[in-house]
Amino acid sequence: MPDMRVITLVNRTPEPLQFTADGQHQILQPGENPGFFAWQAPYAKAQNPLFGSENYYTLDYQSLVGVKGEDDCTPFPVEELVAALDNVERFARERDGLRPGVKVPNRHTPRGRGPSSGANQNAFAVGR
Repeated sequence: MPDMRVITLVNRTPEPLQFTADGQHQILQPGENPGFFAWQAPYAKAQNPLFGSENYYTLDYQSLVGVKGEDDCTPFPVEELVAALDNVERFARERDGLRPGVKVPNRHTPRGRGPSSGANQNAFAVGR
């Protein structure tokens, strides 16, 4: 049976965060967000990691979301959030002695009804 205690989730950033639990999309405004169930907390924390904070060997990471009264809920400094933007994944590869990550460019150009195809809502596909 899921843990139905009512808790307060804390968004530790100045921007809204999102998470999905049991097929329901939730938005966390900056600061305290009361009225969530305890079973939703692991989803909110795991889906909002601070990029570059996860240890490859222990899988410990810092989350942008905390539970009031249980976790560290102090806001992240803006400098730390800006530094995390340079990381492309959850792991801190260089700190853990791993090979640096490589960004691979897209091989294919998208086709179809994308923004560059010239199609709009008045167009429809015609098969041949």
